[in-house]
Amino acid sequence: MKIKNSGFTLVEMMVVIAIIGILAAIALPSYQSSVEKTNLADAKRYMTEIRQQLEAQKLSDTNYSRGSAAGLKNKYELFIDNAIEKNIPSSMKDKYTFGRNAVVVNNKGNQVSIYMQARPRVSSYKYAAYMTEKGDVLRCPKASISSATPAVMKPSGCEVF
Repeated sequence: MKIKNSGFTLVEMMVVIAIIGILAAIALPSYQSSVEKTNLADAKRYMTEIRQQLEAQKLSDTNYSRGSAAGLKNKYELFIDNAIEKNIPSSMKDKYTFGRNAVVVNNKGNQVSIYMQARPRVSSYKYAAYMTEKGDVLRCPKASISSATPAVMKPSGCEVF
């Protein structure tokens, strides 16, 4: 009577494990890049929503469209700080540090420009989001945006996304 052996040899198992390792090494960076792009798009969406809320507030409340430039600057910064606190979920704040800056452009015309940024907290993330005074959101290398960088200075190496 013959005994029938079934199963895999050690060499066959090692080949399969090596193939799985190679596939994982290729797929993991791509997956991490996709996750970062998704989170950066979410940060962009939140910054855009906050800017739209501020614009709506300026239209509905004359206190946000009239007054001294310094007074408007303070109101805008307070509004954005409150909106960041209320509207951005903690899961997003764990991934990005949201910052803002309001700058008086013209004291006589009461013009105040708003800049926002989302700096990554996750060490593996390579990009930050930067919103210009016109509301355009740029994807910038993480190294070009730091907490010490004033929001009014456009970081280098940025691209629209």
